[in-house]
Amino acid sequence: MKILSNHRATREQLPIVSRNTFGIVVIRGAAGSGKTTSALLRLTAIVNALSYRRTLNNDQAPIKTLVLSFNRTLAGYIEGLINDSIQTGAIPVQIENDTFANWAKVHLNTELIQDKEQTSYLLNKCISLGYDLNFILDEIDYLRGRFLYSDLDRYLTIERTGRGLSPQVTRSTRQILINIVREYVQYLEERKLDDWHTQCEKMISNSCLDYDIIVVDETQDFSVNQIRAILNHLKEDYYLTFVIDTIQRLYPRGFTWAETGLDMRNATYYRLKENHRNTIEIATFAASITQGLTIDDDGSVSDFTQATRHGPKPIVCKGLYSQQVSYAIDYIRRHVDLETESLAFLKPKGGA
Repeated sequence: MKILSNHRATREQLPIVSRNTFGIVVIRGAAGSGKTTSALLRLTAIVNALSYRRTLNNDQAPIKTLVLSFNRTLAGYIEGLINDSIQTGAIPVQIENDTFANWAKVHLNTELIQDKEQTSYLLNKCISLGYDLNFILDEIDYLRGRFLYSDLDRYLTIERTGRGLSPQVTRSTRQILINIVREYVQYLEERKLDDWHTQCEKMISNSCLDYDIIVVDETQDFSVNQIRAILNHLKEDYYLTFVIDTIQRLYPRGFTWAETGLDMRNATYYRLKENHRNTIEIATFAASITQGLTIDDDGSVSDFTQATRHGPKPIVCKGLYSQQVSYAIDYIRRHVDLETESLAFLKPKGGA
């Protein structure tokens, strides 16, 4: 897997990197626009500035930094740039680079329920509701990610964001789901187990870990409660960077900044337009897919006019799934040199 290479900030990234004042920065931009790199270059600049200040003040307190991403692949992807760019000097720098789930697990050290046991329990409770079971499990994940356990009744009346209008989840069904969640959490307590959501709530209420700097990558895929947990562990004077593009949202967990408890009135927003990863052909294809989507302030459509390189056109393969897989494997054998090139094969459910 290729890691992000360390490089100088571009003209578009310089304002982000040079802003070393306390508070919140939100970096927006389409896929390939350099959002993650910009956030980590800013992280490096802040570490250097803090190190200089603490040296002047003879303050030997370590600079505590947390970089959170939504999945392990992305956490590994950004590890190289962190290691290359942040050099430990007179002031120690403590850097945690992790997924939210593993960060919570490390700091709580509680036993987690097995995924199969959790799914089996919830499916048995939901099977009579008449909905697609995957849909209803996603809905339970949504309500537990948006509302605190003590505040589940808000789900009855609040507008559902992050998912389309169909299928409808009626008020009576919502009440049933709330009851199921309460029974399930009681089941966890009786067995002295946690799951990702109960761990998240514990991180919201646990003692502050006092991070000077936190960077949250792919923020659009974090839940409201995860953002609340992150906020609980910031020092009074903090540097908080969100990297976000709601067009790339993978999970139906829509939230508003106001729900998280953040005061965004003094936040600084940047939108990156240049494209450093996509070719003109890929950007054009991506723009055609996203055409007609509702775009909020934190979403960015790929702009093929901002790409500078040409390359082959993307291939869309239609047919039976087995035929698609055969075509892909044959394409890899014919056109990909695995000795010198990296390759990713993506599929729903990660192969499960």
